Amino acid sequence: MHEEFAYPWNAPREAIASPYPTYEEMHSRSQMIAALVRAQELLEKQPTVIQLDAKRRVSDLEKTQGTARANAYLTKTFVERTLPRVETVNAQYRVGVMKGSTLNLLGGNATERDNTAIAGGQLFNLMRRFNRLPDMARADVDLLAGDVANFILAELVQVHTQASDESDYKYTHRVYMTAATITRELSQTPPLWEKVTSRLFDPEEVTPAILRMQTEKWWKGRLRRVAASWREHLQIALANVSKKHTPYASSMTVSEWREQKRRTREFLKGMKLEDEEGKPETQQPEREINPATNTSTAVRTPDELLADFTAAAAEAENVAGLDRCYKYAARMLASEAETLEKATDVYLLRKAEIEEALSK
Repeated sequence: MHEEFAYPWNAPREAIASPYPTYEEMHSRSQMIAALVRAQELLEKQPTVIQLDAKRRVSDLEKTQGTARANAYLTKTFVERTLPRVETVNAQYRVGVMKGSTLNLLGGNATERDNTAIAGGQLFNLMRRFNRLPDMARADVDLLAGDVANFILAELVQVHTQASDESDYKYTHRVYMTAATITRELSQTPPLWEKVTSRLFDPEEVTPAILRMQTEKWWKGRLRRVAASWREHLQIALANVSKKHTPYASSMTVSEWREQKRRTREFLKGMKLEDEEGKPETQQPEREINPATNTSTAVRTPDELLADFTAAAAEAENVAGLDRCYKYAARMLASEAETLEKATDVYLLRKAEIEEALSK
């Protein structure tokens, strides 16, 4: 029924819509912006591998489901679910603040007061670089390993200057404890640490352990394993290793493994193995090779040969396989005395590691 009014202006009109948001809307928007800013700040503090994965997911959600859904993933799913798992992994590998006892040890080895601050600063820088291992390429990891080995060697030289007049027992103990303390600051267990700290100290037994801790090759193996394990555990924390994606290893790890296998096969490709009677063998550690059809003519530099031999030596599971790789490398590097000497060092260190592992 149509209601009549005495005058047209008496008829009810629609309310005037306010151009301003309500208090509830303003408060909700402020909370959303604050949560988004906090989530982005937390994301920027994470390793690059975490940042790339989170930004990729945000970008995909923004394209498919809109900006609101992408922001909700970053502020809710990432911050409340993914980030705690990532922080747990980082806490497992990341080194903390330098201990005061370590700084006192470096000060006792220094010949001058200023050298204490220099040594402490160098070790602090090495620890800071150690915490960036998940983002490092293999070349950067190897560079860090060389710097750590050189730092330990420099500190042992300082110890030699300070304790050269002491007995062999005290001198060796001080040298070992200096190298072991620096090694433990980088979250690595020194060789023979449990035996030295729980049993009698034998200078003859710990001498090889001291040599290892000041060797670049030993640190390369340790830091490479830490970097690979750290990255893979971060991938697991990001749920990139699961029944839905890849159940055994992340795609990044699988691709790196395949590339390393390919390089190892290339190194082993030109090897002609001989048995104890001097007859050529047809079996190599990776695959069967027919020497008559092996016509590879790829030219590699001495440094490339050394790198390939190092990779092959790291994968050797017994001394016999290591010997075969070394014979080939020694033949190819016969005219390069300096590179051959480095290959020999790699061979001796890896042989000692295999023999130690087999003796346990």
